[in-house]
Amino acid sequence: MRTPNRRLFNHLLGGALCSCLFSNSALSQEKLVLSNDRFGCNFFGSSANRNEMWTFASSSEAQELMVKIVESVGLRPNFAIRAADVDNAQADIDQNGRRLILYSEVWVQRMLAKSGNYWAGVGLLAHECAHHLNGDTLLGTGSHPQIELAADQFAGSTIARLGGCLKDALSLFEMLPEAGSPTHPPRRARLEAATVGWRSASQSGRECGESPRPDFNMLGEWRLTYADDRACTYTGSLYVQKRTGDSTYSGYQRHRMECSGTIVQQNAAIIVDRANYRIEIRYSNPRSNPPTHYDADRYSLRFDDDGGIIRGRNADAAGNGRNVTLTRVK
Repeated sequence: MRTPNRRLFNHLLGGALCSCLFSNSALSQEKLVLSNDRFGCNFFGSSANRNEMWTFASSSEAQELMVKIVESVGLRPNFAIRAADVDNAQADIDQNGRRLILYSEVWVQRMLAKSGNYWAGVGLLAHECAHHLNGDTLLGTGSHPQIELAADQFAGSTIARLGGCLKDALSLFEMLPEAGSPTHPPRRARLEAATVGWRSASQSGRECGESPRPDFNMLGEWRLTYADDRACTYTGSLYVQKRTGDSTYSGYQRHRMECSGTIVQQNAAIIVDRANYRIEIRYSNPRSNPPTHYDADRYSLRFDDDGGIIRGRNADAAGNGRNVTLTRVK
């Protein structure tokens, strides 16, 4: 997955490093009148009662980021983004029916400086995009906690899709006040929603740099079952006898091909990749001289609570795909 470049976020929503935000100031200012039948809430939960305000052109980087966020779920944005004299940020509709994301340049720059994390700006913009994508701004009923939590969850999932870590997804929400409001839930609920969103879209489901189950040990007997693409079932055991390194083991596998009754025994060299939840097993025939190695069989590890079951997909040199289950025996 391609991670958005740092320059994009350093200039997020108007340019944290640039004092000249707009190339054509004569055309960037606009007095905006909002619809009376409108969403009417901003990110921090205060009521957005003002119907008239001044708006300004946002940066090209903010425009590009808005497109990236919406395209990450296979859509195209049908709303615009503008800087405005609002409290923080809000999704809204003007009296001409234009769908808008409005943000305070002053507030955003202070927020980015306080968080020290440019992903906080991504989360903010993704949250407001969600209000348009979910149709919240069309309801005419104002916001409520369920609507806000759904937008928070979308923000978390967006950061995962764009390559951010869990701490990045939470950086914005950790700055929220602890208490909620009639329209916005308390901070703990919003942190939970952002985490659920991030987990749902993260490829690994783990925090960046997290090493899964460092205590995981392959030693022992594993009950083996799998079926190849010829619908032949194999049953037997993988005996992991010796640890040969920090993440390497040796042993042997003995299994029966149920379709033919043939019993096969092979030496096994095992490599555990904890960071990616994968195991690589290389087999050799002890009766061959020199040993004949098949292409390495690979399958992703998926543990139960105590690490006793591993499931994945295997492939041998002949291209026979196999759905594998290893169950720890002892």
